Amino acid sequence: MDVPEIPNTGRILDVWLGGKHHTPADVEAAMQYCRIYDRSPEVFQTLRQFIVRACQSLNQQGIDRFLVLGAGIPSCGNVHEAAPNARVLYTDIDPYNIQLGKEILKHTPRADYGFCDANDFSTCDSTLIENVLGADDNTPIGYVVVGVSVFLNDEAVARLFKSLHEHAPERSQVIFDLDSDALSNYPEALELLGDGFHMRTPDAFSALIKPWQLTESGIQPVQTWHNDNDNTDLPVFMYGGVVTK
Repeated sequence: MDVPEIPNTGRILDVWLGGKHHTPADVEAAMQYCRIYDRSPEVFQTLRQFIVRACQSLNQQGIDRFLVLGAGIPSCGNVHEAAPNARVLYTDIDPYNIQLGKEILKHTPRADYGFCDANDFSTCDSTLIENVLGADDNTPIGYVVVGVSVFLNDEAVARLFKSLHEHAPERSQVIFDLDSDALSNYPEALELLGDGFHMRTPDAFSALIKPWQLTESGIQPVQTWHNDNDNTDLPVFMYGGVVTK
């Protein structure tokens, strides 16, 4: 497959996390964002640390199956590394990411990568889900929906969470994030991201994710969620939380 000339958010994140799976276009885009806000890598490193803590929390509760939407590059502390005993299916719409993901995971028997469009959860291959995660309808699944909702309008977010609820076994949980309006202070970045970038308040997001129920931790800045060692002075660019069925 030819190397893409258009940058991808998952691979830009790989640049900022110190990974090795990105293109020259991704590096240039990462540098462009850093020229606008020089702490951009720290923002997304903090988001990845949230994913790690949340996956470990679910894993400690007995969840050992994870389905990841909009997964990007499956490395640098991603789900199967945070919960090494778990079975993990990463999904994305970008064919280059899927190819890279399969290559990265080829020696990881409990993880795989496939196609799924978060705008239409029915595009997830049910056979692949069963092959990777198993067909047990009584064992909960941990869904990871991080870095996804910001690119979906309200109707699409509500539809996705409803579809996940219909698919999920009882006691399943969803790890999610949402972007605050802090980026409004950086209009150049918003211009790069385009009209399809959606910033929300926790209250507004909570209304979109029913019938899932928020856990006791609620929605918090990603840097503080289950983090007793938070010492960052970063603005709150993203909130995160977990909901349960």
